[in-house]
Amino acid sequence: MRDDPTHGSRNAALQEWSGGLTNGKGNPMRPAEGRVNGGRFKDRVNGLTNGLTNGLTNGLTNGSGATNGLRVSYPQRQLAGVMTAVRQRLLVVIVLCLTILAIPYLLVYTFPPNEVEIDGFFMDWMGATVFTDASDAENPDVSIVEYAVIATSTSTYFYLKTDGQMFRGADGGADGFYFFIDEDDSAASGYPVRGLGADSLIIVIGWNGTVSVSELYVFDETADPHDYAGFRLAGAIDLAFRDGMMELESKQPVPPSAVSTVCARHTGSSDDWSEVNFGVSGPALRVVENSIALPVTTGYTDELMLRLELSSKCGDIEASALRFDALGDLGASALKAIESSRVLGTGDADLLEFEKPLRLVDGDTARIDILATFSAPDLPGTYGLMLNRTAGVAALSPMSVTYEAVQSGARIAHISSEPYEVVIDGAFADWAARPVMLDESGDAISPSDANLTSRNTDIDTAKTSSSEGFAYFYMSVDGTMMAGASIPGQIVRWTPPPSEIGNASDIDMPKFGADSAYVFVDLDSNKSTGYVVGGAESMVAVSGKGNEMLSARAYSYTDDEWVAIGGVKAAIDAYQLEVGVPLDTLGMSVGQTYAITFAARDWRGCEDILESFVATHVLSGTREFGGVILNEIYATQPNLYNDWVEIYNTGTTTIDISNWEIWVDDTWLYTFLEGTTIAPGEIILATDLNTEKGEFFELVDNSSDPPICIDSKHVDSWQVKSFGRIGTPDDEYATWVWMDPTPGEINEGQVPIPEFGDVVVPVSIVTIMFFAIMRRRRAANGNAASDDIIEGETHGSNESGDG
Repeated sequence: MRDDPTHGSRNAALQEWSGGLTNGKGNPMRPAEGRVNGGRFKDRVNGLTNGLTNGLTNGLTNGSGATNGLRVSYPQRQLAGVMTAVRQRLLVVIVLCLTILAIPYLLVYTFPPNEVEIDGFFMDWMGATVFTDASDAENPDVSIVEYAVIATSTSTYFYLKTDGQMFRGADGGADGFYFFIDEDDSAASGYPVRGLGADSLIIVIGWNGTVSVSELYVFDETADPHDYAGFRLAGAIDLAFRDGMMELESKQPVPPSAVSTVCARHTGSSDDWSEVNFGVSGPALRVVENSIALPVTTGYTDELMLRLELSSKCGDIEASALRFDALGDLGASALKAIESSRVLGTGDADLLEFEKPLRLVDGDTARIDILATFSAPDLPGTYGLMLNRTAGVAALSPMSVTYEAVQSGARIAHISSEPYEVVIDGAFADWAARPVMLDESGDAISPSDANLTSRNTDIDTAKTSSSEGFAYFYMSVDGTMMAGASIPGQIVRWTPPPSEIGNASDIDMPKFGADSAYVFVDLDSNKSTGYVVGGAESMVAVSGKGNEMLSARAYSYTDDEWVAIGGVKAAIDAYQLEVGVPLDTLGMSVGQTYAITFAARDWRGCEDILESFVATHVLSGTREFGGVILNEIYATQPNLYNDWVEIYNTGTTTIDISNWEIWVDDTWLYTFLEGTTIAPGEIILATDLNTEKGEFFELVDNSSDPPICIDSKHVDSWQVKSFGRIGTPDDEYATWVWMDPTPGEINEGQVPIPEFGDVVVPVSIVTIMFFAIMRRRRAANGNAASDDIIEGETHGSNESGDG
């Protein structure tokens, strides 16, 4: 809506309410009495017209008067169309009354009130910039459809409309509304929520047609910035509501540049947030940023990294440039913005300028692809891209901006090739070849006193890997990794006084609203000792919210308590987590078998558990890296048995590979005969195969009990060439490329393994079996032993938050 009060996009809901007094009940000047059931403003005029015309006419003409009552005389018949003097006078009276009654409303529409009055009459909002949202919440009572803010030198006013009836409290629940205000328009101060740094918060909660909480909170800058309990009670607010509309006043004035966001929630339903962060005036821009990079890209062409969707609300927007933050260890040499194959602009590593301003008319949406180009000498490496959250969109006039991130591809891509060993860098293609443990979907459980579900803690897959001296763990969830909640509190009905049970008034306990992921390690293979989950003696825990990590640590279970023993390296994207930790930090050693338990838990106590057994296994002989490795793979057309797989002994001793097997996509392909050995530096072929152009190849030692995965490789797509390793022993032949086939020989571009003596044997952590369990594994005396990974965190059986 524009600032011009006569503009055609004037809020229809305000007009609709203003006409409702005609058919209302109770005193229309008292907002606490009656409800508004009328229609638009024109309906009010029609109502008054029909009411007065029909009432007076019928009263005088058809009532107990002389005209149609008991006749005492028979007047002369009047000619049709000729008006009597009585009727003429009556019409004049009616027109005069209608004019007198209509003048105030015509004046209101022509000259709206300069100041808002909290009286339950909403025509004083006609001059405000009112933002609209689609009604998309499951409960219409808390489905936001309109909102606005007005700031004066003494007060701040908010208007909110939902698609249902506010504070009805359906199904025995409560309705709550949370207005977060970033007074200095800076995310660097205040409580972080949806890209803002909220300096104050207004909370309104009610049910059964009444309001039980209407309070203003101010964020304590000395508190932890992620602690929701850092909001301190500052006083009450004034409000009035009717059906689905509410207006309120806070005596906390804010500058005109302040930006706000509002959340509506109902007991047991998902939160509904305003689609945009909004200000007193000016348009709002909503940016949806979709990471769509390929997990592994060549790096020699323009690589598609992001797809942006920009939508304007309440005004026209002209954007002149986009500013990005680079992710990964590479930098792009150039960026390009394309819309429907048309180049909109180009730029360097972090700034892309449009050739001419990108204009978005009110309600328009632009869809832009962002491509990156790399310098070949810098390859290989990792690269990702995201809009700068402070100044991501440069505009020619002031506006508020809301950023939303989704992920359809990779957030960070491996450029040229993925590394042979896992690297904790937020790029996950190096996990593709690792054996996967699957967990049942939808099996996350909630505390016994609540019926909660959470896709954000529903484990999807888990994996393990290692390099010399380090163990690596991987987990993915069905929802958002580290989603957490910006409002970590339950919303329920209570018995007064609300300060004892209310949502934000119990401010003494920290409330981070964080989700956590755990890896428990059973060091002594005895589940009767250690922690109640998995009999663990050590643990890795990662916590965060808003898809950002807040804490990543290793812990030791000592004297029935978890004690932090050091930090760990971790990275996440929208749904995946990877963690690396030194073996000695966790108390692990070479040649042992350990039980590992993966767990995910949200801020409410909803959790999922996946247990597996893993082994630290030493291959026969010594090796500088890798031992026997997959070295080259060749596949032709399906159904032709002329494919082959090449293995290479990079060790210094002969290794017996009797009964070792090659598998592709979980299907057996080949078994090496009894008595087969491979000498140091020797290459052996498995021939006459039909790989069906499979994608996931494994070399498995089937002579062990249980079998051990020796090496594996994921092939994205096939070309009319072979896929093989190049490089040197120093870089562990980490690079795979397409090449002319060299069966049984060192690959072109591959330096042969040198002669060397015994060296330190690295640890290979490989999955050997797994199973999922869904049962509570807590003893009565261990319930709270490690619930809180962020120190001071409190969890409750509350509703889901932002996720």
